[in-house]
Amino acid sequence: MRDGKRPDGTLIRPPMPIPVYRQLSDNDAAAIAVYLKSLKPVRNKVGEAHYTVPLPPSYGAPVVHVPEPPRDDKAAYGAYLAGPVGHCVLCHTPPGGGKPFDMNLAYHGGRELPDFGHPGALTVSRNITAGSEHGIGDWSDAQIKRAITQGICADGTRLAATMPFAAYARMRPGDLDAIVAFLRTLKPAETR
Repeated sequence: MRDGKRPDGTLIRPPMPIPVYRQLSDNDAAAIAVYLKSLKPVRNKVGEAHYTVPLPPSYGAPVVHVPEPPRDDKAAYGAYLAGPVGHCVLCHTPPGGGKPFDMNLAYHGGRELPDFGHPGALTVSRNITAGSEHGIGDWSDAQIKRAITQGICADGTRLAATMPFAAYARMRPGDLDAIVAFLRTLKPAETR
């Protein structure tokens, strides 16, 4: 999961988010593995996959150790939750520079995604930096938490069903507080 290799040594292709899974702490990666191994096996035929994103030669050296995130630093812990755990960074970062994610624009929005509420339609991810005009800088903490857990924007409109708010609804209040603290640290985007 963190090295992006199958047992036979072949690379796992996108959209598996190996670059963020490489940042999962040892305990979180182990917990996910235990959970997956606990699931009842299913047998189904899977068609051949087709990829338009180039496969890297590797995802890097094997991950040996990733420590637990510092929970006493609310913003740092929120960055961990919004990055490798919650994948916010993947959906809210546009492609660029010939890569699937332009990390210079992390959390600036602008990524086209399938709109799961409207089959065949696309939605564009929002800017979730701390900007006022372009971002969530004017949103209250409660409004940000409501968007994350209920899919409702500050103005009362609904977010696309692509946002996994049903899964995020089960987050612990302290984890939501940490994510909000982190989002408040993001430099505002000027144009998104």
